[in-house]
Amino acid sequence: MTKFDTRFDVAIRFFHYQDDTSEWRLDFGDSDIVLDINRELPELVPVALESRKKTREQIILRRIALHPDERLHHKGLISDYYKESHFKEAREACLKCLERWPEIWWPNLMLSMIDLKLGESASGGDRLSIWAKKHNQCSHFCLLAYFYQQSGQKEKCFEAVRTATELPITDLAAEWEDAHEHFGAISGVRAIWYATELAYLEGRVDLCLLLCDRWQQYVDKYSGDYAFHLYRAACFLRQGKLTDASKEVRLALKSNYASCHGDEVQKLVNAIEVGDTSFRYSANAGKRATDSDYWELVINYK
Repeated sequence: MTKFDTRFDVAIRFFHYQDDTSEWRLDFGDSDIVLDINRELPELVPVALESRKKTREQIILRRIALHPDERLHHKGLISDYYKESHFKEAREACLKCLERWPEIWWPNLMLSMIDLKLGESASGGDRLSIWAKKHNQCSHFCLLAYFYQQSGQKEKCFEAVRTATELPITDLAAEWEDAHEHFGAISGVRAIWYATELAYLEGRVDLCLLLCDRWQQYVDKYSGDYAFHLYRAACFLRQGKLTDASKEVRLALKSNYASCHGDEVQKLVNAIEVGDTSFRYSANAGKRATDSDYWELVINYK
């Protein structure tokens, strides 16, 4: 019989592996042990999809009731509703999440995206704008720009981006002490990276160059990715300033950051060498600033 210390919170999990072996494990959160109990597979009993969804919903609600200060469960419930297009239920759950965490970025942005799905883009934008102005930081206005971009309001989008260039660059943290969640934060560099790429993709060259300058100022003072050299090079190429473009791309290549190397960077180098001003740079990262799931708001909760 396996013995364990009962002073700690634990969970029992059943694992069914692809080779049809199985086992029960005692999970401590950061480690687990195999339990010496029957490992035979239980009989598979078919359960209707709607019944499984309802059971899943009840389990998440129970977890929220037991651990109201753990934001992950709230995010899981809201994400499930959102994926099922149950936007009214998602909105109600999001409002409850905001009662506990009124200033954290995720439920604020998520509520506005839900309102967008419900055809209430005006109220969603107004609410998020009030939140951004309250904090008055670059990252908050970058998220506001994302909402406007997703709702098709381009001028408001770039008005928010331009405002972001005038504000301090800060991280949007999700503190363990407050939300019991180690992930879900947005760094200041990632926020301004989003705005920089968006400006570039939409052909706002002057704005993109301004964002590159702000990005570099932050990195020079603190630390962060040097990919701003690539966007600056791409903008100079578009303007036909080949000498400036070549200088910037060489500075990027001196960096050890993965974003400053790879196939797309080499394409940019080649375009500069031949003076192809029609070339459009695409970052190595998988997501583009114009993608609807750029901030990965909807999670796969387990």
